[in-house]
Amino acid sequence: MSEVAIEKPRWSKKKRFRNLASIGRSAKLARVQENVSNPELAPDGSLDESLIVPRVEVFPEDEDSEEAEDVPLTKDTAKEVYKEWIASQCKDTTKMFAIIMMDTFRTRFGLTDVAAATEAGMVVGFNEKTVRTWHNNFYGQGGTFSQSQQGRHNHRCVLDDEDCRKKASAWLHENAYKKGPNVMTAATFATWVNTDLFPNSHLSPGFPRSITTRTAAKWLHNLGFSPRSYKKGLYFDGHEREDVIEYQKLYLRKIEILQSTHLPPPYGLGGETEELIGSSTAEKRLVLLYHDESSFHSNEGQTWQWAEENRLTLRPKGQGRGLMISDFVDEHHGFLRLTPEEHELAKLSHPGLPKAARVIFKFGAQGQGYWNNDHFITQVELAIKIAEFKFPPSNNTLLFLFDQSSGHCAYADNALIAHIMNVSDGGKQPLLRDTVWDGKSQRMVTENGQQKGLKRVLEERGINTTGMKKEQMVKVLEEMRDFKFQKSRVEEFVLSKGHRVMFIPKFHCELNPIERVWCQAKKYTRANCDYSFPGLERIIDTALDSVSVDLMRKFFRKVREYHRAYREGAVIGKDMKKILKQYKSHRRVPENSLDSNPA
Repeated sequence: MSEVAIEKPRWSKKKRFRNLASIGRSAKLARVQENVSNPELAPDGSLDESLIVPRVEVFPEDEDSEEAEDVPLTKDTAKEVYKEWIASQCKDTTKMFAIIMMDTFRTRFGLTDVAAATEAGMVVGFNEKTVRTWHNNFYGQGGTFSQSQQGRHNHRCVLDDEDCRKKASAWLHENAYKKGPNVMTAATFATWVNTDLFPNSHLSPGFPRSITTRTAAKWLHNLGFSPRSYKKGLYFDGHEREDVIEYQKLYLRKIEILQSTHLPPPYGLGGETEELIGSSTAEKRLVLLYHDESSFHSNEGQTWQWAEENRLTLRPKGQGRGLMISDFVDEHHGFLRLTPEEHELAKLSHPGLPKAARVIFKFGAQGQGYWNNDHFITQVELAIKIAEFKFPPSNNTLLFLFDQSSGHCAYADNALIAHIMNVSDGGKQPLLRDTVWDGKSQRMVTENGQQKGLKRVLEERGINTTGMKKEQMVKVLEEMRDFKFQKSRVEEFVLSKGHRVMFIPKFHCELNPIERVWCQAKKYTRANCDYSFPGLERIIDTALDSVSVDLMRKFFRKVREYHRAYREGAVIGKDMKKILKQYKSHRRVPENSLDSNPA
């Protein structure tokens, strides 16, 4: 076979050929490009010889270059030409040219099938076996390529079974949020699926009977779970519990009734009018006094800084000593405290009355110990005295609101609590107060001064305790009115002073405006932190006073927005954040924003 002569250019050191558009001026190469999608086969089944490139015209890079010489077509020259062209082509075009090159090397250069496929594969970037497979499949199917089935198989997932999906979701909600060392992982989820879900599910043939940890992780994403870091913010765990939602509705209803029977709250910043809440003809104003505690630490500085790469300021590892701030806020004046004028008047009529209800407590072993219910009740007593002087009960109704922490909900030592009682009389159990049951008084202490047991108290109320265990006795006694409606110590104390008291629903910190006050105060302490306890003591009052009354009133309006949205039917905390971002007004939630959140 005679070699085909072509013009030889003066080659550039950087680039041997011009781009493919120039090379494509060759009529034969252009013909291949036009027919590559629908090639013609010769009668014997091979490619038409007219499609195989007989010569390639190579143009010199410089217009004033010497006339190019004719050089023989070699394998290297052919590979260079094809390589540039197929770089921008689709996968099927790559297959087509690999087949053309393989036939070229066989017919023009007399190479064997294996050698020709190897040379062609070096150009297109595939191995010899792949090129031969393309070649055989192409001719075996009459000049067409088979459709790739990658990603087209009918994948069946166990989670497509509704019963299995419900079981998996129930197990995750039960185990994913448990506290303690046994944190739920993809591995533990896979173990449960393999040992519990699969054996107890009636799956049709074709479904797997075990999964790996990697598959379990995919299932977790499918079920709406993903790895998340712990961050401070609104706490929604338990936000949708049925008992919490039921109490939330009762709480909002009571607040609504109280607001509708009292004067509206004060106007906001800059004279902007507040949406009318309450009755303008009422005689008294409702004063909402929200309470909360927050801890400030000496080493709690900024969480970021400007710095060069791999260079940060060394900071103490621990949080350091801390101060716990316990305080009250109201919408009228901010923190519950007397003005200088009020304090001067109080010296005459109420000598010894402090200026503010704020308590700064140095907690820890090096300080005053730890905050307990006794400290809390002492502060509440002080707050009531200040509030009564500042907001005379004659034209104000005081409503104290607390969160449901264990310290706030603690009972008095002699409160009617069934589960702390023994079955029999006496023993190590506290002495409970006397009570009234079914219109009759009942002493809870025997004649010799011992505390009565569960058995005796129930029998005095006409309950047959034969065969009953302690758990059953406790359950029966807890359902009786005097035990069931036993109030906490702070409730009894506030009510004894003639004022109202309510507890904010659990997991609803967004309904307490003082939570946002703490956020603003901590911005100040972090920005001015010198990582020393004396420095924290020096700036703590300034940090709290940096939160203006106008800003606090905005926090109160935000709480009323939450109240209104929850009344309209919003339940999920995450949805609430989305709803409150849908508008700019501080005064109203749009009615259509809750259409997708039915009650």
